[in-house]
Amino acid sequence: MNSKDVELIFNILKQLQPSISESIQFYNKEYEHRFGYVVQFKSKNKIIAIWLDLPGLNAPKLKILFTRHKEVNHNFFIQEIDDFYRVGWKLK
Repeated sequence: MNSKDVELIFNILKQLQPSISESIQFYNKEYEHRFGYVVQFKSKNKIIAIWLDLPGLNAPKLKILFTRHKEVNHNFFIQEIDDFYRVGWKLK
């Protein structure tokens, strides 16, 4: 993922949750979820995935995601984990 991809993903996620922090956090396995932060997972100095954890997904948020997810040329995912949703993109 390049910086343009990261910026686009951040803008899409900010549309879902306008109150998210402006700084992107690095993945830390000790946190089950990080509500309010965009998280990136890096390996060998390359961004492998970027996501946002949400306590819930409703119809308006899903409409935003399914309207805009193809703007990013990476694999889009929505994952339900216990009582929250992880929404993001990972390298192909």
